[in-house]
Amino acid sequence: DREALEALQASHTALQGKHDDTDVELTAQAQRVSTLEAAAERTRGELERVQECSALAEKRVEEFQQRMQTAQALVERHEEQLRQVQGALDNARQDMETLQGELGAERARHEEFDDRVALVSAEHEQSKQRAQKADALLKTTLAVCESLEGQVVECRAETSSAREDACAAQAGYESQVKQTD
Repeated sequence: DREALEALQASHTALQGKHDDTDVELTAQAQRVSTLEAAAERTRGELERVQECSALAEKRVEEFQQRMQTAQALVERHEEQLRQVQGALDNARQDMETLQGELGAERARHEEFDDRVALVSAEHEQSKQRAQKADALLKTTLAVCESLEGQVVECRAETSSAREDACAAQAGYESQVKQTD
């Protein structure tokens, strides 16, 4: 009986140790889940900021395209004026120099708008790429969270089972002790 009692005590101690280890693992898993949830929240915030930047970039591209169309229309109008001015001999040189100066300024503005459109398009593309990366990171984080939540559920089940086994072992031990007495 004494050997059985000692074996039972050793089994009880081992089960208690396993129970404590499972509690520690459960706490660690819960902390990991919390950390991943915080990372997911930050990622969502970053995604929203990137999407806002992307929307703003798209709006700016549209504005620059409208300005470019306006500038193109203005350049075409000045070119038409230049053709009409060439018909008048005496005033043609003065008018032509003036219009060429205006045309040069309009072309410079047109090139500036083209440069701005190219810059905004590049920014828009970068914003889209950042949004895609943030979306991929969010999906990965959510998948890891789901996996960890599954592990937490398993750990809780193991903890519950270990507690039940420990209680049963303790009840058996107490029963043997009572029988021994």
